[in-house]
Amino acid sequence: MGLVNAHYDRLPIGSVVGAGRIPFEAGHHEGWLPPLRGTVVALDDPRMWRGTSAFSTEEPNPIDVTRWVESCLRNGYLDGVVGVLWEFGRGFFEPAHTVLQYGEDHEVYLAKRAVAAGAEALRVGAPALDLAA
Repeated sequence: MGLVNAHYDRLPIGSVVGAGRIPFEAGHHEGWLPPLRGTVVALDDPRMWRGTSAFSTEEPNPIDVTRWVESCLRNGYLDGVVGVLWEFGRGFFEPAHTVLQYGEDHEVYLAKRAVAAGAEALRVGAPALDLAA
């Protein structure tokens, strides 16, 4: 166990990450929750494969999973992804370009909230900020 691809250089196993998923982002900015948090795991971590078409059980055999992932890697099926086990208990293979270290993802969340709050202030006629001062 412990198979990885080139993207794990930037996102090593055990990294706490986010992928821009802000719960309730479609609603009012004051109702947004912090971004979902996940942990990077190896491509052949059995938790990533439970209940899939490859392994329908909740506890796949780790040796079988490693063999399966080796085959997938040989055929290019897992290029460009990293395994992320999310805080809600499920794992997904995420496109590596969408995954950020959690601190970076949280900064993006705060910036989006600030923009949304500024847009709301403009909508309701709040006084504009004097940026020249």
